[in-house]
This record gives sequence, structure tokens and C-alpha cells, in this order.
Amino acid sequence: MTRGRSLFALTLLVLLAECFINANASSAQVLGDARLSPSERTVPYPLLRRGLDHEADRSDDVVAKLNDDLIAGRKSLTFDPQSGYLASVLKALGIMPESQSVVFSRTSLQKGFISPQTPRAIYFNDDVSIGFIRTAPLLEIAVTGNEGLVYYTIEQRDALRPRFERREEQCLNCHIAHSSLGVPGMLLRSVPTDVSGATMPWLGNDVSDHTTPFEERWAGWYVTGQAGRVRHKGNLRLADREAKVMPLNAPGSALASLTSEFDTNPYPADSSDVAALMVMNRQVRMTNLLVRAGIDARILEEQPDSAASASYRRDLLESDARAVVDYMLFVGEVEIVGEIKGSTAFATKFAALGPFDKKGRSLRHLQLKARLLKYPCSYMIYSKAFVNLPAAAKEAIYKRLWTVLSGGDANPRYARLAVADRRAIVEILRETKGDLPSYFQRD
Repeated sequence: MTRGRSLFALTLLVLLAECFINANASSAQVLGDARLSPSERTVPYPLLRRGLDHEADRSDDVVAKLNDDLIAGRKSLTFDPQSGYLASVLKALGIMPESQSVVFSRTSLQKGFISPQTPRAIYFNDDVSIGFIRTAPLLEIAVTGNEGLVYYTIEQRDALRPRFERREEQCLNCHIAHSSLGVPGMLLRSVPTDVSGATMPWLGNDVSDHTTPFEERWAGWYVTGQAGRVRHKGNLRLADREAKVMPLNAPGSALASLTSEFDTNPYPADSSDVAALMVMNRQVRMTNLLVRAGIDARILEEQPDSAASASYRRDLLESDARAVVDYMLFVGEVEIVGEIKGSTAFATKFAALGPFDKKGRSLRHLQLKARLLKYPCSYMIYSKAFVNLPAAAKEAIYKRLWTVLSGGDANPRYARLAVADRRAIVEILRETKGDLPSYFQRD
């Protein structure tokens, strides 16, 4: 082994050890959780061992497929001296560079390499997220597979046949936690930092989604574009390490690009588009909810009938379905004050992904005024996390979704969902979702 390769391996070992030491929650603790009622439980993950089995079904894992092609020589990746395999992997997995969302808080596996001058950029589509730090030895990947989230890394060094390595044993020490709903999932936190990027969690340590007040969002993140009249914590670093209060950006403040903040040449974009951040903010929890619903349903499938009563099975599936559908329909979404305008073509390109109905409508149409979407139903209904749900989970979700959209539940929590919106959502789904139950065709 060469000296350079030895140093790379040593760095990798240190990173993995650090992840174990600084874990937010251990898989052992989660595996040891007692099964509680649906309203009380932290979801256990007894499928974890099977999920770590490299022989498990990976037929719908796009990274596994790409890896097989790399190993067999059917495909290749191009290495760039500044960004490693980033551009090549983005292209291979169909992820737009405009989705770039940039975080400078030291809150990941490779946090020792993160700073405001060398931030971590995240790129995403419905099924894959990629984390890139230009000085770090690994490119990090999370992908939705048949068993939920699967985690990979690829070494950022020029190799004849690069390959992705499974990393659940390390990644799950942080990615299976209360903030990921107790399942292997995604994490997106808002944590204030000092000027070096070191976190100051006593000033806030929030998990963001569409219910999070804007005043609590994006601490430790760069934000480009116009954020309407909302106030947020993006772009701010504190010089006083002993500070007791985290300030907010002035309403309407904007950062046009990141070129004034750090060297953006190694990155495919000079932005951390506020529109992309808004989409990613809500997608993370949607993914976790779908993963949890799938895992719960698979647990029930593997248990003998005597291990869980029929009423418990029904309550668990219905509890998950209610949580998924409420979030899918933007219950509790914080109102956008003013109009949000991104700094890139992300919103346009995202909307162009479709699918569309005959009237040209799509669930990906971003409104970014008053609310995120023009038609308030999550496009993640087309994602692999949804498509791959066990039949029992999908049936429960569709049943609950129809109950709400058809007006069968008059609970005030759905009052913001106007009749016209409900009708439009049903019409779009009828033409774009081939597996809709027949009752969605009722007028």
C-alpha cells in the first residue's frame, strides 16, 4: 500500500470512529425499544439486520445498479481534480445541479472538513441525496431502496474502477434517531454556528419541515434568492462564541450568489437556492414518514398473526396513514409572507419533471407565495419510497387520502384545503397515478 493510500485509509478510519463517538442515537437502543401503542411508540427497526444484508433485494436501488455497471465495466465515472466524482455521479443519477443546497454547520459524518469556506453541498431528487465537501475524502449518498434508506460513500480519488461502498453500519449511528422518526431516514437541522462553522446548539437545534416557523429555519445554511418578507437564520455566523441570542435576517434580505462567501469553482452552481431549500425542507420528513410506514407494514407481514392482534395491526396501519396523508396534504404548513424567488432555474426545471395531466397541471408546480405548491399534495406520491410500499400500507394511505380529498373528514385541520384544490388534486392523480384505487374515479 502506498503512503498516500495509507493516509487516505487512516483518515477514513478516523471519520468512521468519530461518527460512532458522536452518534445521536444508537441502533442498539432503537432495536431494544419495546413495541408500544401507535400513539406512544418510537418505531423499532427489527429489519435493520436484514436491511444491512448485501444480498437483500436491491432491484430498485439506482446506486446499486450503477455500482454493478461500474464493477462490470459497462459504465464509468469521470474524475475531476476539484470536485472528484460529483459531476459525473449527478449526471449518472439524474440529479440537477440547481438543487444544490449548501450547509456550513459541522453536522455530518465528515464534519471536520466543513467550514463556511468549505461548506457541504447537498443535491437531491425524489429518491437520492448526495453530500459533497470539496476537501473531504468521501462523496456521501443516500438512496431509497426496497427496504427504505440505504447509505453509500465513494472515495474521492482517481481510480480505474471506482465503486460505491455500503455504509449503514456507520451512517445509522446518526441517521436512525428520534428526529428521523426512529427509522433509517434523512436529517435536516437548523443549528446556529460561530464564524468557523462550529455549532452553537444552545441557540437552537431544530429539525425543519413545512410546519417549522421561518424564524427557526436555515441556521448554519447559505440561502440565495429572495425569501419574500419572511425572516430566517440563513447566512449568519456569530463572532461571539458566548452569544445567548441568535439574530434573524432582516425581512427581504437577499444573497444573490455564493461567490462572495467562498470559492465556488469546485461546485457545479454558485447558489443555495431558497426554492430548492424549501422543497428539500419538506421532502426530508415526507421521506421519513413513508419509510416508517413501509417498515411498520413489513414488520406486520413478518409477524405471525398471534404476535399482534387484528386491532393493533389495523391501528398501526391507520396511524401511519394519517401521519403520511396529513403531511402529504400540507396540514400545518407555515404561510409564506410575500413571494419567494429562487436564484436559479430550479423551480422551472423542477416543475418540468411532471408528470402532467391533460390540462398541463402537475403536483410539482411551485407557487412560492402563501404556500409552497400550487396544488397542495406532495409529488412524493410518485417516489420510489411510495411506489415500493407494501400493499397494506399503500392501501391504508390511499383510503385515508380519499377520505380527506372527498370531504369525508370534516375535521377543521383540513379547512385550508379548499374544495377547488381537492378537486384539482384528484383530477391530477387520476391521470398521473396508474395504481389509484377505483374509488378515486367517483365524482
